[in-house]
Amino acid sequence: MKKVQLFILFFGFCFTAISQTSIVLEKKNGVYFVPCKVNGLNMKFIFDTGASDVTISSTEALFMLKNGYLSKNDLIGTEYYQIANGDIQKGTKILIRNIKIGGYQLHNIQASIIHNSNAPLLLGQSALEKLGKFYFDYSKNTLVIFDGNVDSFYYGCINGDCFNGFGTKTIKGGQKYIGNFVDGKFNGRGTYTFSSGAKYVGDFKDGSKNGKGTYTFSDGAKYIGDFQDDKFSGNGTFTFPNGDKYIGIFQDDKKNGKGTLFFSNGNKYVGDFKDDKKNGNGTFTFLNRDEYVGEFKDGNINGKGTYNFQNGDKYIGEFIDGTFNGNGTLTLLNGDKYIGSFKDGFKYGKGTYTFQNGKEYLGDFKDGEFNGIGTLTYPNGDIYIGNFLDSKCSGKGVYTYFTGAKYIGDFKDDKYNGEGTLTFQDWSEYVGNFKNGEINGIGTYTFKNGNKYVGDLKDNSFNGNGALTLSNGDKYIGGFKDGKYNGYGTLTTPKGKTQFGYFKDGVFEGDK
Repeated sequence: MKKVQLFILFFGFCFTAISQTSIVLEKKNGVYFVPCKVNGLNMKFIFDTGASDVTISSTEALFMLKNGYLSKNDLIGTEYYQIANGDIQKGTKILIRNIKIGGYQLHNIQASIIHNSNAPLLLGQSALEKLGKFYFDYSKNTLVIFDGNVDSFYYGCINGDCFNGFGTKTIKGGQKYIGNFVDGKFNGRGTYTFSSGAKYVGDFKDGSKNGKGTYTFSDGAKYIGDFQDDKFSGNGTFTFPNGDKYIGIFQDDKKNGKGTLFFSNGNKYVGDFKDDKKNGNGTFTFLNRDEYVGEFKDGNINGKGTYNFQNGDKYIGEFIDGTFNGNGTLTLLNGDKYIGSFKDGFKYGKGTYTFQNGKEYLGDFKDGEFNGIGTLTYPNGDIYIGNFLDSKCSGKGVYTYFTGAKYIGDFKDDKYNGEGTLTFQDWSEYVGNFKNGEINGIGTYTFKNGNKYVGDLKDNSFNGNGALTLSNGDKYIGGFKDGKYNGYGTLTTPKGKTQFGYFKDGVFEGDK
């Protein structure tokens, strides 16, 4: 036996954005009736979700048999039913070929004839299951049937009107919406709380966040601004958990367009964004008041731009990943200027460095210093051409004095060191060893008048043992001190006169 329960069950179902059909109900004595056509006959049924079958009274059954809406072939058996008061009643099993509800047609529905002329007309589960998803909107006296496949059918209209009005809906997964509904969708102002703790308060349209609103993330981040199709799109303000703040244009949940990014550490960027990163032209101001104006790519300083240091220095040129890379001009507050290549923030490659005092270097750079081959021109006209190491003349080179003197040879730490040739302004010449910028070691000194010294030298003078040949033919071989004969030696004249013995300050003192 089957139990027939005579009541209406209200479904608190809420749906996502899908198509639907509304059927106007008739209300009588607190009971809602659904207009139907049963095998073409207009009838009014009560929806009964507690009953398994469609049931009609014996009165309606006899009318349908007499008028051709039912035939003997539609009678398919006998059953007994227990109604709500506990009585057992006999019923006849029939097959209804067609039931039309609104635009829906249900075919071959099993029904029962209750042998009671006062039994109500009920639509039970055999019919309801074929309708799919539906619910009653009692505020408008309508039955709403959802068409097609329902991607998300969530239970939970717990308060108010979740179809056309203001209501509260809990959603599978611990989410909740409180706000306005139109045709079963979120429309108007509302609050959507996520299971993660995130919350959106703002405008909805057709079930999606559209318009103005505030989205608060579970980690404390917050977006206030425009939404389109559930995404940040338009003007808005995004505050990050660490205190950073962006004010500007969004598209597809990302910073896209013009905007200003305030950093919690005091830095600030004003300019173009693309896909959440600084891309395009902009100005980045640092806490220490340094400022960059120029191109950005992939969130960093990339391209051409100008970097103004708070101390007054300025760089104009190319950047890669936030540092000077490529060609550029660096002007220092003290008046010095460099024009040339940079690498990783340092002067690197070919370039020209001009000092405020007029000195100028043209040549190779490495790690910010003169390194390699170059030419250094001094304000007084002196010129050095040769090798440099750490901004000093080191290695082979030629130093030409404005007076006409010239040195060709080895340098170290800006001084003559090693072997070289020094030609003086009067065309005297020294060929030999140097140390710390002075003549030191063994060498040959040729005077303009023809005198010639070969031997030891120290502190730019003859010191030690050597041989001095004079232009008059005199020749001295022996010890020297401060450029004079000192010590034992031999002085020979062109006439064959020879003095051998001890000399002091250039004077022969005999044999001591």
